[in-house]
Amino acid sequence: MIKEVNWSFGYSFKSFLFISSIFILLPTLVFAQTEQKQLTLLEKVLNLNLDSTNVGELVYYSKGYSERGVLISKQIKNARLFYLDSLSIDVQIKIALLDTTDYNSISEGTPYGMPFVNNGLIFQPANTSIGAVKGMYAPFANTASQEIISNLKNAGFEYKDALNFMVDLIGLHELGHTQIYSYGLDTKQKWFNEFMASYFGYGYMKIKEPKMAVIWDNIMHAGFEGHVPNHQTLNEFNELYFGVGVGDYVWFQNAFQERIRDVYSKRGLDFIRLVKEKLSDSSFQPKTAIELLESLEEIEPGFVKWSEYLKK
Repeated sequence: MIKEVNWSFGYSFKSFLFISSIFILLPTLVFAQTEQKQLTLLEKVLNLNLDSTNVGELVYYSKGYSERGVLISKQIKNARLFYLDSLSIDVQIKIALLDTTDYNSISEGTPYGMPFVNNGLIFQPANTSIGAVKGMYAPFANTASQEIISNLKNAGFEYKDALNFMVDLIGLHELGHTQIYSYGLDTKQKWFNEFMASYFGYGYMKIKEPKMAVIWDNIMHAGFEGHVPNHQTLNEFNELYFGVGVGDYVWFQNAFQERIRDVYSKRGLDFIRLVKEKLSDSSFQPKTAIELLESLEEIEPGFVKWSEYLKK
């Protein structure tokens, strides 16, 4: 039996229009919300309507930081071209140089002042006097050995002044991440990807910006000696990654530099080529840190001993 609905024509027609409009607009509203959620970090940066310069690499910078934008743009371009010339590695890079206001408006969790790379977009802090990197390494000024202080002074820097360069040098490490993927060096082991990203940055510094290499070496050595970690094995780093905590994560990065310094002094950029040869063998698929370490021993002995030293 059909029941008659006693609605007036006017009420039912308005209701029809209202309900119809919801169904018409709903896909658009859902699509708009989906689009907002799926905005890439580059799109978020572009939406800030920042000034930009491409005197080196294309860099988008917050108001008042044009001069710093030029410096960062040139340094990253120089490092990119260095490996294009020496190893035929070509990557496409853009840079976002943001102040705290701009950064916080698009941040997805990484603390201000900590450089990182996302799909070829390197994020660098516009203000180097504050932020995560300075906070991580400043305390070690009180525990740094006399050798570290002397090394920095011989290069023309006090510890606190050298610290101001670290954030930009970490930018070279982030560039290194894009280069190792482009060169086919991704082993799926987080420790080695971080190791090689620093190796690329350090290799550029040693040849093209040797004073920056001194800063990188000594500030990181101070961090390695000055922190007592709760996690000390490469397997822990592989499994937990950022989960080891900020202090231990930075300590691992410093520990990688301890080995990089030694390997680079003996192999230079040839180490990168030799690793590529090793990884180009399809049968070589190390699944654990020790398997990879033992293979690296064949290129340059000392990796296993270094990993054991980390646990002491």
